[in-house]
Amino acid sequence: MDSALVIGGTRFIGRHLVDDLLEHDYDVTLFTRGNSGNPFADDDSVDHVEGNRTNDTALEAAATTVDPDAVFDCVAYHPTDVRAATTIFADCDAYVYVSSGAAYGREEIPKRESETPLHECTPEQATDDSIETYGNRKAEGDRAVFAAAEDGVRAMAVR
Repeated sequence: MDSALVIGGTRFIGRHLVDDLLEHDYDVTLFTRGNSGNPFADDDSVDHVEGNRTNDTALEAAATTVDPDAVFDCVAYHPTDVRAATTIFADCDAYVYVSSGAAYGREEIPKRESETPLHECTPEQATDDSIETYGNRKAEGDRAVFAAAEDGVRAMAVR
């Protein structure tokens, strides 16, 4: 059986991702701060490791404890988080960064991977926490994933 570490996983997309992983017989472990309600708290098939995803030491401990085949990162909001995770989980079969359509630099339909550019991201935007820079930060996270993949890490971004 394959194992999955889901960073986040209690809300929005993550909750549905966990359901899907369970349906496909994955051993699932959540890595969360424990601040939000855990819809899987009563489900013995879902393990939980508490920690903050911005704490590299906590992520490293989860990598060692869980030793996941696949990592799904639902809560990386800063490019530094993505760079750290692609390093920490470089030996996994897959690191999947959940990006956003907000990463695209133009509002056009349809958005095409090879044609629609990503937002630029200044160093100031990369560390900002405002909604105005969300797309910029997600785009820079995508670029961090692309760089890791070029270095041989099995990393990918989904939007």
